[in-house]
Amino acid sequence: MTFLPFTFYIINDAIYLIIGIMLLTVKSYSIYANAYGRIRRSIACVAFIEVIKNIIISYFTYKEDDLFLLNSFTIPLIYYVQLLIITSSILNLIHLRFTKTHKFYLFFIPISFLLIGYIIVYSTWQDPNPSFSIESYASFTSSKTSKIFSKIIYTIIAFEIMTYLYQVFKREELFKKRLSNFSRNSTKKNNISNTISYLFLGYLILSASNFVITNTAFNCIILCINAFLFIIAAISIMNLNIQPIYNIDPTISPYSETVKATEERNAISRDRNLDIALSEWAKRPEKPFLNDDITLASVAESLNVSPRLLSAYLNQIYTTNFNTWINTLRIKEVKRLIDDSSQKTLAQIAIQTGFTDQAAMANTFKRLTNMTPSEYRKQKNATETDVCRSNN
Repeated sequence: MTFLPFTFYIINDAIYLIIGIMLLTVKSYSIYANAYGRIRRSIACVAFIEVIKNIIISYFTYKEDDLFLLNSFTIPLIYYVQLLIITSSILNLIHLRFTKTHKFYLFFIPISFLLIGYIIVYSTWQDPNPSFSIESYASFTSSKTSKIFSKIIYTIIAFEIMTYLYQVFKREELFKKRLSNFSRNSTKKNNISNTISYLFLGYLILSASNFVITNTAFNCIILCINAFLFIIAAISIMNLNIQPIYNIDPTISPYSETVKATEERNAISRDRNLDIALSEWAKRPEKPFLNDDITLASVAESLNVSPRLLSAYLNQIYTTNFNTWINTLRIKEVKRLIDDSSQKTLAQIAIQTGFTDQAAMANTFKRLTNMTPSEYRKQKNATETDVCRSNN
């Protein structure tokens, strides 16, 4: 074989590995971080499966074996798993109701039975002493039974793609009809989710054509285009940090102004009460924010609210995350201790204010105040000296 197609597969594997790792490691501080995290992990799984698929194809290409052996069942099976994961991710992105009740996973049942049946038939089709080799598998793929399995899996794939298309277009039409009922962020979210849907649709169609047409030059071109589409879609998902739409369903009545106004008043009242509760919590004599084992869940429990609500409030109203909010309170206490006592060392103050050590306190202090604790203490001492001199 020529070295060029093998090089294309290696480059593509590297790209998908990097994208998969980025999807797993990127963090979101949105109030819907968990939901977006699940979607990113699913797409990362698709990327890693693509790497496995390319390795298998590369091996057969390197051995100069007929790719029809793979395209008869193995590659379509891998493709179907990718198709299911992408469909699940896109439908969760636009929040279809049946994905929340896990009905989606029923789609795995027919392909699971088909795979088990395929393995059993292949095992029993051979001689009493089966040899699971490429030669025996090549002979099996030319049999009538194998061709029936191939037709079945291609039919299932076609049905799943049609389901994907139907649900995506159905959601898009629903948004167009009710566009006036949603906020600007919701409209923006819908446009982004549609773009991601179409990018993955293009990726799926090209991938399908890749195992139908076995021309080497064509496959290399498709590999490049597919990698490009996947990168754009993955980056769009990583940057998706706006409010998603929930429960958009034809059975739900239009969002009335009365209900909307009531919810807005309730939200204002809730936020006001939560703001008071947070202020009182920060002023407690025992200073709970100095505990080294403090967590979002423990604070939320002490305030009698859910962790998700507390995180959302800090992000939306305080424009910060939980850790930064706690560190801000701790740095205020550090300043107070430095102002009140010149006898305590910075190491003692660090332990007293919940930091693991002086270095951790210094890094946080520097990030939040643009100066180190030592610089703050020197500045304070210099100010006191100047005051004393002016009084004298």
